[in-house]
Amino acid sequence: MMFTLPLLLAFLFATVPQTVPLSVLLDDFSTLAGWKTIVSDGAALKLEAARGTSGMCMTMEFDLTGGAGYVIAEKPFSIDIPADYQFTLTSAGKLRSTTSSSRSSMNTKTFTG
Repeated sequence: MMFTLPLLLAFLFATVPQTVPLSVLLDDFSTLAGWKTIVSDGAALKLEAARGTSGMCMTMEFDLTGGAGYVIAEKPFSIDIPADYQFTLTSAGKLRSTTSSSRSSMNTKTFTG
């Protein structure tokens, strides 16, 4: 079973609440330097830079042929995060499976502290 998930993470921002919100772009994905993959036994993950809806993005092509498992793309960032913060992540995905038809979706999520 092969899956492809293009992540439009170019919109991953840290927003610090102030009179005028300060937005910091954490990664523009012009390169994938610093990203590493973590996978469970029987899983595989391939990261690539690609053109997104506005700018570059990172695609994650993963394979869970071994059954259940997990894949993680991780990159450390050195930023100060205040007690009241907000992260916004936009992702899009296409799920291809040998047992079902192809499905696509796009989501924007906001996480606050």
